[in-house]
Order: sequence, then structure tokens, then C-alpha cells
Amino acid sequence: MLDSITKGFAKIFGTKTEKDLKELKPYVGLINKEFEQLETYRMMSSEARQANSREG
Repeated sequence: MLDSITKGFAKIFGTKTEKDLKELKPYVGLINKEFEQLETYRMMSSEARQANSREG
């Protein structure tokens, strides 16, 4: 009986996990953007180091 009531509330209001994920999702997007920028910078730095080593 109590289990069916709990499941009913979860369907209507969502579970704690769903609420937590909804709250954290924007931060995941920001972190992914920063990671992409770091990867781009790393690739550019690698290319610059290679260019310098060819010149020197």
C-alpha cells in the first residue's frame, strides 16, 4: 500500500535523483564547454611547440 503511494508521488513530483540531475545539468554543459576550450588550447599549444622545434 505504502509502496504504491510512494510510486504515485514519484510519478507526479519526480524522484530525488531526477531533481538532482535536473539541477546539475546546466553545470555539466558549462564543464563540457570548458573542456572543449582546453582541448582546443592544448592542440594549438602542441602545434606551436612542433613549429618551434622545426624552426630551432
